[in-house]
Amino acid sequence: MVKRALKRLGCIIVVWVLSLTCAFGQGKADAAHQALWELNFDQIPFLVKPLQNTDAYHWLMAYQAFLKTLTSTSTVNTTKTITVIDASASALKKSKHPYAANYLAVCYLYRSYLQYTQGNYWAAANDYYSAVNQNLTEGTDHETLAIKNQIELVKLLAGFYYNGVPIVGSVQGKRKKAEAYKVKCLELANHTGLTGVNRAETMVLALLLYQFIEPDEMAVYRLANTCLKEVELSPLVVLTQAKIAHRAKQFKEYEGYLMQAMVNNYEQRLNQFNLEFGINLANKADTLALGYLNQYCTNQTNGKNVTYAWLKMGWLYYINGHNASAQLFVNKILDHNNITTDEERQAYYEASNSINWTPELIRSRMYFDIGYYTRAEQLLLKSKPDVEHYTKAQKLEMAYRLGRCYQALENAALATRFYNMAITSGLDYQFYYPAYAAYYMAQMLYQKGQHQQAETYVNQCLKLDSPIYKESIHQKARLLKQYHQP
Repeated sequence: MVKRALKRLGCIIVVWVLSLTCAFGQGKADAAHQALWELNFDQIPFLVKPLQNTDAYHWLMAYQAFLKTLTSTSTVNTTKTITVIDASASALKKSKHPYAANYLAVCYLYRSYLQYTQGNYWAAANDYYSAVNQNLTEGTDHETLAIKNQIELVKLLAGFYYNGVPIVGSVQGKRKKAEAYKVKCLELANHTGLTGVNRAETMVLALLLYQFIEPDEMAVYRLANTCLKEVELSPLVVLTQAKIAHRAKQFKEYEGYLMQAMVNNYEQRLNQFNLEFGINLANKADTLALGYLNQYCTNQTNGKNVTYAWLKMGWLYYINGHNASAQLFVNKILDHNNITTDEERQAYYEASNSINWTPELIRSRMYFDIGYYTRAEQLLLKSKPDVEHYTKAQKLEMAYRLGRCYQALENAALATRFYNMAITSGLDYQFYYPAYAAYYMAQMLYQKGQHQQAETYVNQCLKLDSPIYKESIHQKARLLKQYHQP
């Protein structure tokens, strides 16, 4: 049964193109697909008008909404996206088209993915199994082999829930499914039945799912390098590569992808690149960041993550001594009502606690975020003579930041010393540093194979409060513990 499930993901790309080619003509189908792939959403209504009242159209509307949300260019939130997908699914349930079940399963997978990213694990599981239980139509033409290969990805998508949803089987069994999913990704990447945009898009979606299966950032990074090595370049492909590289702390490669995007003017086609360019330059204290961040805010008509861009601009002004300008951005953040993403939560939290900012603490974390660990550590140590004048909150952050630096520099003894200082501060009700210090201590100990001590810190993390981030850090701690169960 599970074997059938991700056939949908294949059918999104292969079966859809197939059926459109037969019923509506290759030109319109290819044009609509290409426009979606290049994220030219405004063109879609004109390109797919001949497809209205067809099953392909119902699926296309769900796909368009899903991609918009996935790439942070959506004018609607995730809940509204799910509503659009529901409407498409409802129409497809009434259809007698041979591929209607295939389209419907894809809609279930989209909804499942979005529910999962929102932390609605049981709803995600129900949607996933709804996709699994569809009676899928088998292809009979030249694309059949490519479709069947993708069905194998669906078969292994139970690993999708490996981090958060209870599924039948041991932890080892779940790990094997995740490993099998990786193998099928590699097989798909080398499959000659998929070419061009179809191949690139299939691999991007598969890798986006794999990030939720595999907590090891380097494993995801290595797989992405292999699978996306020879695919057709596009803004979404390069953005996926950049984000996966950054998550794995491969900063040189991350900057390489940003340079590739800059050379190809991808920021004109995908606004997210303006944010990525701006953040990367801001972390280097380069004022050129202001232009990109301003452009992102101007283009981002739905307001998503603009407060995060404002935070980066505020910090850049602050570390350069322009406190009045920095305060203007703090005020803008606090006056903004949209707090839905982690980035927006961070912006609001930091703005609310701007009284505790110091140039050294801000600059050191900016260095840290681009992999300048030694420079961040040295900056913090250089400011130690001023620590006696710090508030309790500033001393707490100093300890936490030093712990992060020493963990990154693989100095476990000093990392442990400073993390424990943060954990035992008694300030977890007011700041997130103690809970995160406990989480990173657990992470460090698990990596060293000291599972019993690591679980002690996981349990400690779960007992600590954490303003703004409590739900997310506690979830991360539980998942970390589950992943390392014998």
